[in-house]
Amino acid sequence: MHGSGPANPHPTARPRKVAVTLVLLALIALGILRSATGTRLDSFTVDEPWHIFAGTSYARTGDFSLNPEHPPLVKLWVGAMMPEAFTLRAPTPLSEKAQERDWVEETMFVDNDPQRAQADARAAMWGLHGVLLLALALLLWRAGHWLWAAGSLAVLAIEPTVGAHLPVVMTDLPLALTLGIAAIAAGLLASTWQWRWEFACGAAIGLASGAKHSALAALLGIAVVLSLAAVVRPGAMRWRGLSARVLKLIVCAAVAVIVLWGQYGFHFHA
Repeated sequence: MHGSGPANPHPTARPRKVAVTLVLLALIALGILRSATGTRLDSFTVDEPWHIFAGTSYARTGDFSLNPEHPPLVKLWVGAMMPEAFTLRAPTPLSEKAQERDWVEETMFVDNDPQRAQADARAAMWGLHGVLLLALALLLWRAGHWLWAAGSLAVLAIEPTVGAHLPVVMTDLPLALTLGIAAIAAGLLASTWQWRWEFACGAAIGLASGAKHSALAALLGIAVVLSLAAVVRPGAMRWRGLSARVLKLIVCAAVAVIVLWGQYGFHFHA
């Protein structure tokens, strides 16, 4: 041996991780390709122009007063990706929602090229959903086995409703994916109580909160399960262990609030 270090007990571990990661990325790419093929003739849904316009306004002005019915995650992502060629009308006083809709749709269909805007928005949504699918797969791989991750991606890739929603500037699919990510991260947190899962779970909860207001019902369930896990876990009733877990839950909640508020630029309080 002559002073050499111990041999790597798993010499094939790194190449295998790389290979599995490439498989997961390939499944995501195939799902997006299938979505692009199946939805190539689709027009805007009724709310997409509104979301695109509002998100572009958020990204360029920092003003979140348009379309406050939905949190900003999807709109802000797409708005940040819209090119400078996409123009916005100057702000105008609006007293009714119908006026806002007319203003938005005139901006989209009169002032801009709607087909070009839709193509840019679709590309942005494929990017967002691709990132969320990869995060979901990596957490499934960490929680169980890489076959869980690959199998889940394969099912999502062929599921027609998912394929139809992948390019759409709406909140439903991002909500489902962020809640799935939050649930898996919460499971890893409850089973290990490691600090990295505190931050991962908090970030996922913040993203889910920023996807759609209806996330709150599911997030309440996750909060209840985590609270019970902190209390009933063996040894948790010892004050030191219990207080440590409670502290970690507080940190998790703080991270979630920071991630959510960060989507509003840390200055919107409505």
